[in-house]
Amino acid sequence: MFVSAVRTILLCEGQNEERYYELLQLLSERLHPAKKRDDTLVQFTAARNRQAETAYLESSGMLASMLTQAFKKLPNLQKIFVVVPRKRYYGIIDPDSRFQGCSVSHIVPIALSASAMADVKLEEFSMRWPVIGDNYGASVQALQVGIFRDRFLCLKKLDIHFSAKDLRVKAPEILSSTSAFLSEAVSLTELKLSFDDWESTDRISESIANNVSLDKLRVVALEGIRFRAQDIIKFLKTHSKSIREVRLQYCSISIGSWLQVLQSLKFIEDLETLHITRTDLQGFFVAFPSTGDISFSPPLYNDEIADWVRVTGPSKYCVLVEYWEDMPAKLQELECDIVKIAVSVFLLACIAKDSLR
Repeated sequence: MFVSAVRTILLCEGQNEERYYELLQLLSERLHPAKKRDDTLVQFTAARNRQAETAYLESSGMLASMLTQAFKKLPNLQKIFVVVPRKRYYGIIDPDSRFQGCSVSHIVPIALSASAMADVKLEEFSMRWPVIGDNYGASVQALQVGIFRDRFLCLKKLDIHFSAKDLRVKAPEILSSTSAFLSEAVSLTELKLSFDDWESTDRISESIANNVSLDKLRVVALEGIRFRAQDIIKFLKTHSKSIREVRLQYCSISIGSWLQVLQSLKFIEDLETLHITRTDLQGFFVAFPSTGDISFSPPLYNDEIADWVRVTGPSKYCVLVEYWEDMPAKLQELECDIVKIAVSVFLLACIAKDSLR
């Protein structure tokens, strides 16, 4: 039968919203003929009704129930992809408008819960969003699946983007829901977590470091997350025998230094690939000038520390070490970069202090 051949399913969320906001913009303009405005109003009303129907299905639990029944008819389902074409209000209406839409995905927790209730032997769950910095993603509670956590024992790849807007809710059970889910996903080989907001993500990373141990983990990719150096170091050391690839993008260290993190990478016995992009230390980008020239410009004012070290080109804030390169030597080089930058900033600070006396 056809259903037995289905291995992958694609779920699309918000595919009609761009059209909805285009119609909203047309209604706000007063230059169109009356007939065109009437036609637009009819289309807008129909789009609004579809949104209301979808919202009802989501909030009432009917969508989860229907999706569960659908999954039960797919005995060999292994992969679920959630696609979020969230162009939304960009170039259409003011981002500050109350019409800008919800920042939290509803389909992600529904899809996860439905797959668990249908007892799907899920191997991959991935979320895709084409608009970088869209401030949209799954709630941090999306992985709070309760008694169904043991239904994800077969999960090998998890790629999910969180909207951290609801982290104003500081309840420990919410902030630890990600680590609770991951601790049960013992077959994970590839983990990709990204956040659209750094607020409170250090508590999530702390919970993951203290509670998650995955013997088969080979790839870890973190984006937009803030952590203490000791937490990421603990996580890397816990998985030092299995990890082959580390990717850190737009990550920030709240306590500690990137030098400590680089030194901890030496404990990963078979690290093949390292990507570090636009990492941050207490508000300042970390630079790696060995890939190009670095120039120093004297400070004009005491508060211009950000301009004291100028790295030429955005690529100097990025590190790419591939599997064919000498990883230990490269790590040593990157450590020297950070020390060089730190010493340079310190010396320039001393010069500036003397010049202000």
